[in-house]
Amino acid sequence: MKSTLSRFSSKIVSTCALVTLLLISPHSLAANVMASVSSNSVTKNEVFQLKIVADERVSQDDIDLSVLEKDFFMGRPSFGTSINIINGNKNTRSEWNVSLAAQKLGTLTIPSFTIASAKTQPINIQVKMDKNQPEASDFIELQSSLSRETLYPKESALLNFRLIIKADPRRLQNAHIIQPTVDGMSIELAGEPNQYQSVLDGVEVTIVDQQYRIEASNSGEYNVVGPAFTGTVIHGNDRTGTTQMINADTPAERFALSVLPIPDNYSGEWLPTNELVLEQQWLDEDGQLIDTPSTWNASNAQNSVSTLKTKVGNALTRIVTLKIEGLNPNQFPNLSVDYPTSFRVYDEKPQFSQDESGNTVMTLKQVLIPQTVADEQLSDISIHWWNSRQHQQQTAQVPGLKISVTEANNTNTSEVITPAAELPKTVSIVYDRGIWPYLTVLFAVFWLVSLGVIIRMKKQANQAEHRNDNVAVSDSSNLEALKQAIGTRDAIKSQFYLSRWLQEQGSLTEDESESIEHYSSKLGSAYAQINHQEISKEEYKTLFSLMKKIEKRQAKAVDILTKL
Repeated sequence: MKSTLSRFSSKIVSTCALVTLLLISPHSLAANVMASVSSNSVTKNEVFQLKIVADERVSQDDIDLSVLEKDFFMGRPSFGTSINIINGNKNTRSEWNVSLAAQKLGTLTIPSFTIASAKTQPINIQVKMDKNQPEASDFIELQSSLSRETLYPKESALLNFRLIIKADPRRLQNAHIIQPTVDGMSIELAGEPNQYQSVLDGVEVTIVDQQYRIEASNSGEYNVVGPAFTGTVIHGNDRTGTTQMINADTPAERFALSVLPIPDNYSGEWLPTNELVLEQQWLDEDGQLIDTPSTWNASNAQNSVSTLKTKVGNALTRIVTLKIEGLNPNQFPNLSVDYPTSFRVYDEKPQFSQDESGNTVMTLKQVLIPQTVADEQLSDISIHWWNSRQHQQQTAQVPGLKISVTEANNTNTSEVITPAAELPKTVSIVYDRGIWPYLTVLFAVFWLVSLGVIIRMKKQANQAEHRNDNVAVSDSSNLEALKQAIGTRDAIKSQFYLSRWLQEQGSLTEDESESIEHYSSKLGSAYAQINHQEISKEEYKTLFSLMKKIEKRQAKAVDILTKL
């Protein structure tokens, strides 16, 4: 009986234990997660910290922080996992840290995040306006201008753009210049951007100048949208001691541009421009300038023909220069000239350049050599073009040249060839010394070559030792910037430059990676108003020492590869 009761009691205990295990909530086995912020009452654009912590090892990709971007400016998130063993108890901690700045006023909500079947609590953020907050124009200014408002087809206008940065450029984030656009017309860069420092109203600023060339194809009315700027500025508020991320987006200016149709009464190849200058020079066989009235432009219409006397075989050079405002090289006309058959003509390829005003200049050089005695007329060069400033057709012309070719002086003077003086006869006696002189020379050459090789190898070895002993690794720019940011207690810049430094390095060991991530997590909350983790000077010293060690190892690896 007792045995039966004992077995029955054992079954009851086992059943109760099983029921107890089944009744345990799955949530009690889930990870503990918590989300917190450094402040839940902020002004618009004020930076605060969001920290999410889980008590087990998880992946950085287990949560998607991009859902915050619709309401907040978001810095680069940092993630780290740490393991602490105290009295045999192992504690694992995974932590996300990210800098946020509210873009909207009112009550914004940081949503709940799910990590390993556990959820964080939503957090409400009260956002108000700071009346003393600076405007985008306090940091960024755009200046745009269009050189012309009216064009003809094939003409072009210059869009001049200037970006003025009134803050330290290193405080810009995600800065981009949005390129100009115009539907129905082509637009391209004209030259390289020019960046320089200047002083504006007593303040040092950074200026970026850029030009764009807009080319018209068809007549009509067009709308040119100039360059715009997007980005944010990290601004430290000295009055409140807070950091703000100011939206510096600056819209583009717009310009109306009219393209007039080609006039019906125009004849010839279409060539519109505000100004066209056609010039020429004549050079004689010695390269000396021949003085002839040979320039034509819109204000000077001198056309005259000069007469030149020369001889058969004497070279004559014609240099024609054509400058057209607002046209690029592929729009220039082809200058073809018919010359008399009694001249041999050598044409050089046209050369293009730009003058001080940015106008394209074409230079054409032709060398003419008369072959027979004759009086010839070298042709004029004429170009029909449309004066778009005066709205009328005009003709540019440089005159030809009347040339009188006479017989060359062919005086044949017989040279008297003096026989060379008879050289004294010498008798050389050659003695046969056998093979020994050759062996002696060969041995001497071999000895000299060997000595040279030994000296060179020794010199290279000394240089290699000298390089290995003098691998000087100075602080990288990002490490130096990180030290300065930590010195000024700038949380945003500290995380930014630490991330930049990590991107520069190659592969890290597991211990190095965990240590760096640990310090990155602590940096994210070191300067927060609540839930902050102070970092001691010794910890900073350890971090900098580790980073210096990694940089030195990377430098040595590069030096070894260089030797190979």
